[in-house]
Amino acid sequence: MDEKSGIQAPRIEWQAERLRVTSFPVETDQPIGDDWWAQLTGEQPEKKVLHPRMNGYEEEGNYGGLGSLALHVGLGRIDWHLTCFSAQEQEKDILPMIGKFQDSLEFFSRLVLRWFDLPGCPDAKRLAFGAVLLSPVEDRTAGYKQLSELLPCVEMDPESSSDFLYRINRPRQSKIIGNMKVNRLSNWSVSVWQPTALAVQPEKVTYLTGRQLFTCRVELDINTSSDYDDRLKPEDQSRVFRELVELGREIAANGDTA
Repeated sequence: MDEKSGIQAPRIEWQAERLRVTSFPVETDQPIGDDWWAQLTGEQPEKKVLHPRMNGYEEEGNYGGLGSLALHVGLGRIDWHLTCFSAQEQEKDILPMIGKFQDSLEFFSRLVLRWFDLPGCPDAKRLAFGAVLLSPVEDRTAGYKQLSELLPCVEMDPESSSDFLYRINRPRQSKIIGNMKVNRLSNWSVSVWQPTALAVQPEKVTYLTGRQLFTCRVELDINTSSDYDDRLKPEDQSRVFRELVELGREIAANGDTA
C-alpha cells in the first residue's frame, strides 16, 4: 500500500476504455476559446463542428497515436474525452481500449493540467473526472468472482447470478478545499462485447459476428458537489483535478470502500 495516498497495490490491472474531464464554467459573457485543441496538441483537429445556437463547438482528432481526443464545448459545460479509436480502426476480436489505466491516465492528466494553464481557461463552478475501465475475464462467472473481491459489501453467487449492476456514491470531504464535498460515484458490472460486421452481396446482406469477450467494468464519476458555491480558478482546478484523479485511482485499486 502507498501509505501517503492509502492506495493499495492494484488487485487487477485495469484497461482504460474512456477518460474524461468536465468543467462547469462560471457564467460569463466572454466567448469560449476556439483553439484549445490546437494549442494543446500542436496540430489542427481532424474534425470540427460548430453549434452557433449553443455558443459551442466540437473538435476531435488523433492524439499521440494513443486514442481519439475530443473537445465538446456547450452551454455551461466543457468536456475533454480520450477514447479508443473508432470501431472501423479496431482489429476484429479486440476490446475497445486505449491502454493500461495508469499509463493512459498519466498521458491524459498531463494534457488536462496544461489546459488549466492556458490564459483563456475559465473559472468553474464544478469539476469532474470520469473513467470507464475494463478488465478482461474468461466468462461471466469469472467476472462475478472478480467483482466479489472488489465489492466487499455485496453478497453474490457468481455461479448462478446474471444481469448484475451495482451503483453507489460514497462522498468525502475534499482535502484540498475544506468546505467542498467530493462525490465518488462508481458503477460496477460484467459486460459482454461482440464485434459485428456487415457483408453486403448482391441481393444478400450477411451479419458477421466475432466471439464474445467478457470484462469486469467499472464506470467512475468523481465530481465536486453542487453545494459548493464559490468559483474555482484555473490554479484551484489543477489541484482539485489531481485530487479527483487520486480518488478514482483509489477506487480502481481498492474497490468499493468508504
